[in-house]
Amino acid sequence: MRAALSACARSDAELRVLQCGYSTSGNWLLHGILAAILGRHGRFRSFVEASGVGAAIDALCGATRRMPDARRVDNFKLVDGRWHVQFPDHRCRFLPLDLELALAHSTLVWSHDRPDALAPWGARFSHRVYVLRDGRDVVNSMLHYLVTPAILALYPDHRFETLEQIYADLDFFAGKVTAWRDHVRAFAGAAAGWRLVRYEALVEQREATVAALAAHLGLPVDAAAIARDADVARMRKRAPRHVRAGRRGDWERWFGPRHRAVFKELAGRELIELGYADSLDW
Repeated sequence: MRAALSACARSDAELRVLQCGYSTSGNWLLHGILAAILGRHGRFRSFVEASGVGAAIDALCGATRRMPDARRVDNFKLVDGRWHVQFPDHRCRFLPLDLELALAHSTLVWSHDRPDALAPWGARFSHRVYVLRDGRDVVNSMLHYLVTPAILALYPDHRFETLEQIYADLDFFAGKVTAWRDHVRAFAGAAAGWRLVRYEALVEQREATVAALAAHLGLPVDAAAIARDADVARMRKRAPRHVRAGRRGDWERWFGPRHRAVFKELAGRELIELGYADSLDW
């Protein structure tokens, strides 16, 4: 693989972006915007695409691939302290990665790992962007996501098959709330090194948010054009397996009194501190 990539050495090693966020926080939307900004300047590079891993995802993972552009997304994960490419197949979920080789051929890395886990590699990136979303919408979106056909195919031993089953398991629900809380706590502890982007702003103030991100990267673009393509309705048509509703406050349709009580107990303080609630009276 190293020989195959040797001709692709980058001239823009000084620009390398790390994006991070808890799952279902708007990561794909953010990736699309960042890739578009980089791409307008000919600066987007994908190790997954250049190495042939992306072609393998296209060829082998039709039933479990959620994003239509997975072939060009450098979705990396730390497993036991080592970097891996996430591969959407239940027979081989993670492919071991030579990080130095990958970073030589990537300008945009996506990770769901917590910011504190990523801290030892922070200096490898010129820019770090964290996407944040109301945790109630995150958990609601996650529970819907975990019973989609693509996820059930990816996890054949998954014990939930319906949304009713997954919402009925309060212990499982609490685990997802705790995981979101710990992720955003880790971000709060390292916030000085990250550019914060709120999912709600990505959806509701798209053009201004795109312009701010482009300015942060030092890459001026036609923000209106990129914002038009980043519309959630358009994205849902392109990736119906990956994008469901994307609405603010959809959690209210699904949380019962017990779910609300669990969330308030475990992560109510975080909602208030992050500006998603004025109090625990919701």
